[in-house]
This record gives sequence, structure tokens and C-alpha cells, in this order.
Amino acid sequence: MALSRGRVALVAAVLAFSPVGAHAVDEPEVLRLRATNLAAEGRCEDALSLLQRAAAGDAAALQLRGRCLIQLQRWTPAIAALEEARRLDPGLDRIDLELGVARFHQGDREGAARAVAAARARGTSGPELELYEGLVALQRAEQRAAAERFRSARRGDPYLDPIASFYEGLAWQAAQDQAQAREALERVVRSAPGTPWAQAARRAGANAADDLRYQEWITRRMLRQMGLNELLEKI
Repeated sequence: MALSRGRVALVAAVLAFSPVGAHAVDEPEVLRLRATNLAAEGRCEDALSLLQRAAAGDAAALQLRGRCLIQLQRWTPAIAALEEARRLDPGLDRIDLELGVARFHQGDREGAARAVAAARARGTSGPELELYEGLVALQRAEQRAAAERFRSARRGDPYLDPIASFYEGLAWQAAQDQAQAREALERVVRSAPGTPWAQAARRAGANAADDLRYQEWITRRMLRQMGLNELLEKI
């Protein structure tokens, strides 16, 4: 059974002050609980230091190590830890999705696609999976499928909204659906003002507007050259 962050903290605190706590800190379950608590507090470096004491064949500890390395954006060692965890215990929850995340950011798009598909096939679900399914689809130029996955991700988890909406906007732009692209990019600016995502959304929207103006200028020029001035009024 998964422990909530608060419950993990409570267990760790009880163990720290219990008579057996000082002698049990290297027990696998206790060590993982302490490392999980540290990771939940954003102290992944401390968690990694603690996990160095884990047994070599502890699949759950290796998975936690991989998660911390993902948080620290150390993709290659994260993949190594997660692959070993999966080898030891293929049934670990979300292991394929986590491998997909690390592989995607490392630049292994095909490896990411295989891992994400494996996660879906094994019954993993949720907004994070949908986000990375969208990113994989966007890399494959499956723009409308990508946009739908991003839309589903942001609806499932508001925390993902700026990221998912930004990529949804890019997907709709690539699909030549400027109305939906504009709506998605404007949503980013509204929901995350002053962030890099909002700045990127503004640039993407401005670039799209410039492209449209350029295309309109080209079309007008061609019509004039062809002597079809009556059609200019319809543009």
C-alpha cells in the first residue's frame, strides 16, 4: 500500500525516536521510508546519499533512486537505476512510465515511445502518462492525437496545465488549427503569468501571427501578378 507524504513523515519520526530506531535505520523498509520522506521534501541529494546503503538487489530502492535522479535531471544514471529495478522486479508500479520520462528527456525518442506504450499496456494511466503520450505523438508528427492527449492531461491534473496547454498549442499550430492553438497558448499566459511557459507561449503566438501575415502577403502578391485583383477583397 502506498504511503502518503504525511504518513511517511509520521512513520519516519516514530522510528527516529523509538528504542529500536537507531538500530533499524539500515533495514530495507525503514531506509526506503526515510529516503521517500526526504524526496517528498525535495531533498533528493540527501535521499540519494541514504540510498547508497541499500542492498544491491533492492528493486524498490533502485526505483526510488531513479525517481530522485529524474528530479535532478540526471537522465543517464536515472535510466540505469530504473532499468536495473525493472530487471529485478518487472511488476514495480509506474516503472515503465518513469523509464519513458527519463528516456524522452535524454533524447531517446524511440525508447521513450516503447516505454510509454508498455506503461499503457500494463494498465498505467493518469495525466502524467497522457502528457508523455502527447509528447511522443508530437515527435511523430501526429499533431491532432498529441493535442488530444495534452488536453486530457491538463483536465486530469491542473498542475500540468501550463505545460500541457503550451504543447497543446504547438500541436494545434502544427495541425494548422490556429483558433485552437491561440486558445491553448492564451490559456498558458492566463494560468501561469510571468513564468517561462507564459513567455514561450507569447513567442509561439507571435510567431504564428507573423506566419499568417506573411502567408497573406504572399497570397495578395500572387493574385496581383495573376491579374486576379477582384479576389483581393475576399482575403
